[in-house]
Amino acid sequence: MNYPSVLIVEGDALTSEYIGLILKYYGVKVTGIARTLKDAMDIFSKGETDLIICDINLNADWTGIDFVRTAKKMKPIHVIFLSGSSDEKIFKKALQTHPD
Repeated sequence: MNYPSVLIVEGDALTSEYIGLILKYYGVKVTGIARTLKDAMDIFSKGETDLIICDINLNADWTGIDFVRTAKKMKPIHVIFLSGSSDEKIFKKALQTHPD
């Protein structure tokens, strides 16, 4: 099966590593695991990513939503957001990026 190349953007080390392990177990190419937005931009800029799995809240000046908006300006990209939040305002803001 031909899987997309995935960039994981998640501030929590345990969560990001766990997601990466699961994806790799099933043969998915993980282009990188970023815990900061700078790292995410550096990895994404290499152009090898087909799908971003991104936490919405990254405890930074930028949110995961901001990162996805910027990434989508660079190239068309598929996105799956992760969040532990149930805030409807955040959910609606994330939906404005047209995630998959």
